[in-house]
Amino acid sequence: MEGDRPPAGVTPADRLLWWMSEKGHGTWQEFKRAHAWVTQEHDNAGRAWFMARDLQALGHAEFAWDDDLRWVAAPPVLTMLPASGGMCFLTGARTQVLWRRLRAAGQEMDCFPEAVAERPSGPSNLFVAVASAGDAQRLAAFLGVGFTYSVAEALSAVLPDLPGLLAHATPAEFPLGFDREKLDTESLAWVAADADAEQAEPGLYRSHVWAGTEHRLVPERGQVLTCRLEAGAYEALRYDNRRVLAYDEETRTLWVPTAAGLPPLHMRAATLSSGLLPRMERDYTTWLIFDNVAPSVGNAILRTLRQSPTEEA
Repeated sequence: MEGDRPPAGVTPADRLLWWMSEKGHGTWQEFKRAHAWVTQEHDNAGRAWFMARDLQALGHAEFAWDDDLRWVAAPPVLTMLPASGGMCFLTGARTQVLWRRLRAAGQEMDCFPEAVAERPSGPSNLFVAVASAGDAQRLAAFLGVGFTYSVAEALSAVLPDLPGLLAHATPAEFPLGFDREKLDTESLAWVAADADAEQAEPGLYRSHVWAGTEHRLVPERGQVLTCRLEAGAYEALRYDNRRVLAYDEETRTLWVPTAAGLPPLHMRAATLSSGLLPRMERDYTTWLIFDNVAPSVGNAILRTLRQSPTEEA
């Protein structure tokens, strides 16, 4: 690494993360403007949202989607990646001071962080090989950052279950004057729905309004609640006793359909199992594939979202 800046091959997300790390916190409008500047994609809130989602999944930032749309850079943490051959991953903010310490670590501790840019537009992932967890702790102390043996496993112990995810759902009406679609839990496709709100059957609905997409959950006929997409999708799947997540303990692989996705904290636990964003595969649907997911993490994700094979609806 040259100087205090990120290494060569800097991606737009690296520049954005560097700015966020130095600034510390800000509004969604500031984030969108910064995203437009680093990507030259002006007035593209959709792509800004995708980058925000990826930065959040990798633990670099927190976004308050339901609270005035603000963000804050997360504190840097060094974590081991279990079953990876002694690899560590650095998550959180990347300030100029931290880059300087990373460069010094190569000279003082004989360990050399490697930046891996897995996607042209995504952030470079910082990995470092260590001989033991003790070496990782000493490196964290040298860098002045926190240390957790496995962030993914720590998160898996506190994942909110479906009732917790829906705790803030409040009574609402369907958006007036906009078409409505219902999530088909068999095909995981959105299909046109009857406009009569009183006759809406239990399930998850969406409407494309001027400001974006709004979701409504109908727990029972005549009752309508606001909700986030992911929580509403798994609650609708629970209604119909549908299992769409797949986890293989032998390969430590978690399969998630993009139509359902994962709630933010679940997404972070799955992503920080490897330090890499999920791969994507398509067959009859589009899947997000998370690697190196420990059984404690994979099973916690399935259990809290009511997707375990033995889970009762």
